[in-house]
Amino acid sequence: MESDIEWNPLVTRNLQRQLKWEFILFMILLLVEIFLTVLFSITYTAIFHAEELLDFDEIYRDVIEVGPEEAFRINDLPEGVWIEIINDNNQVINRFNSPRLPGYQYTQKEINMFLNNLYLDVYAYYPEDNNQDFVLFFMPNADGAIHFDVILASVGFFLLLVYMTIHVISRRLGFKFLDPLNALMQGIRTLQKGDYSTKIEFVSNSEFDQVRDAINGLSSNLSQEILKRKEVEASRNQLLVDVSHDLKTPLTNVIGYSEVLLQNLSQVPHQDEQHQKMKRYLEIIAKNGKQANYLLQDLSELSLLQAPNLQIDCKPVDLPEFLREFVIDCMPELDEVGFLYDFEIPEKEISCEVDERKLRRAFQNLIDNAIKYNPMGTKLKIRLRDEGENVRLVFQDDGIGIPEEYQAEIFDPFVRADNDRNRSTGGSGLGLAITKKIIEKHGGTISLYSDPTGTTFSILLCKTRKCDLEELETEQ
Repeated sequence: MESDIEWNPLVTRNLQRQLKWEFILFMILLLVEIFLTVLFSITYTAIFHAEELLDFDEIYRDVIEVGPEEAFRINDLPEGVWIEIINDNNQVINRFNSPRLPGYQYTQKEINMFLNNLYLDVYAYYPEDNNQDFVLFFMPNADGAIHFDVILASVGFFLLLVYMTIHVISRRLGFKFLDPLNALMQGIRTLQKGDYSTKIEFVSNSEFDQVRDAINGLSSNLSQEILKRKEVEASRNQLLVDVSHDLKTPLTNVIGYSEVLLQNLSQVPHQDEQHQKMKRYLEIIAKNGKQANYLLQDLSELSLLQAPNLQIDCKPVDLPEFLREFVIDCMPELDEVGFLYDFEIPEKEISCEVDERKLRRAFQNLIDNAIKYNPMGTKLKIRLRDEGENVRLVFQDDGIGIPEEYQAEIFDPFVRADNDRNRSTGGSGLGLAITKKIIEKHGGTISLYSDPTGTTFSILLCKTRKCDLEELETEQ
């Protein structure tokens, strides 16, 4: 089914446009921060370096009107400030805190040095009336150098504003971009888990909306396809069950009548060549009939196991005791084919909720698989381990192994590792598929490891069947 979602070219520039406006907003806020930092620097200097912001015009008027000492007191000038009143001849006529006595006369070179001092140690203020005296303010504590505390305070204030701006912009970008991305990733994780019913919901007014709609459309299509596939599988399984049931009676009759005829032929006292041929044909009919009957039984059981509503009859069982009984029943068969065996089964009781009949069938399929495809002298090892909430069963042989190209699909129906070899063994290719379905119906997992030195099947079962299948797969 094709998706109805199409990429809208008119929306493809939304993301770029939103990023552009976010950048413009950041630049505007940065300019505002610079302006606020300048104001902060001025305020800080006014509070902690007030001497650099003195109103010398007003101080000058006070010096002329009431004298330098009274002007110093009225304006609360910083300690160490010198005040000198100089006449037209560059002679000191009055002073306060100055080491120079009245009458001291500056040379023009000294005056020029004061007035052109790059470090701003001296402030010279001339009256509006050129006939009046001018005043020199010596500021030894204000050498004009930039104060490090002002720099540090201003930089700190600016960085604080930048951090606040970045926080605001990141929250805005998160709302516009990260939140939709997180929603998309959460939706994709849900799809990965096989839940196609959940829809991704968010509004971003950007290309993310189109991605959301595309994923939701894909999810809807997958859900419909899976539903159709389940319906087809259910129909196929039902068909297999019906066919198996319909063929069971004719095959039983064929097998029964052929065996009766064989028995009658065996009782004939004088058997000529015609009787021998007839007997051989009847043996072939009986043998192939039995193989077909076994195949139908396997198909019927696999179809039932694949039914999603099939409930198995699980009861608490002492698993070590159950496994001991099983291997004891298998020993004659293993001895007959010349297999060696070794069993590691704990003596303590380990309770596990299982369907004994179906689990025995699963274990028997693994034994049959090892016997069919491995030579005489192969060693089979079965181990049972308690792993807390789970139990692990390992069926391991040192036979010829399974080729790597077949390992990925070995649990699929009708898959056999060696078709030429299977003609002689008569395997249907359904045994491992049935085993896997039985284990999964128990809420467990089965895995395979094989190389030319042997094959290992590892089964993990939850003791109470309340474990999460995903957790079991992770442990596997």
